[in-house]
Amino acid sequence: MDDHIYRSLVESIRKHGVLQPILVRSDMTIVKGEKRWRAAQEAGLTELICVIVESTEEEAKLLTISLSHLRGRTNEELLASLLEELSGFFTLEDISLQTGFQMDELNSLILGLNSDTELGTPVQEDDINVQRALDEIKEPETRYGDVWQLGRHFLVCGDTTKLQKRVKAALVVTDPP
Repeated sequence: MDDHIYRSLVESIRKHGVLQPILVRSDMTIVKGEKRWRAAQEAGLTELICVIVESTEEEAKLLTISLSHLRGRTNEELLASLLEELSGFFTLEDISLQTGFQMDELNSLILGLNSDTELGTPVQEDDINVQRALDEIKEPETRYGDVWQLGRHFLVCGDTTKLQKRVKAALVVTDPP
């Protein structure tokens, strides 16, 4: 959702309130409505109507896929990755039945998923002395702002404290000394 649409959502909620309930699991994990929840907080609301969905984490993911599919909005790469994960818990027939996707659509999405996580040749263990190798680094190769592509993933060297106040990181991985 781009910033203009998000701002419009905040203003709409400020004026009319949240018109659709937020779907949550019993542990209060949001299943559907995370953007409405964030916009409601920004609009100053302190209470929201929620519908509690009794489900496992995997069933909640299926519900999220189904609701997104019904609305006609999907990020295909994210969807394919999620479907691949869920195929370890559910059959494709179950996923099809619960999400509204046809079997051929599911197969096409999963087959189209980038398989860059498989190594061409296995990594061979060596006798590297990690501490000595770190001690030998005089000047780090990576600089602030560098972007490294690792398969279909990107690693950005940055500082999240420099983000605008309304933007929050979804994941932070640190390696403090």
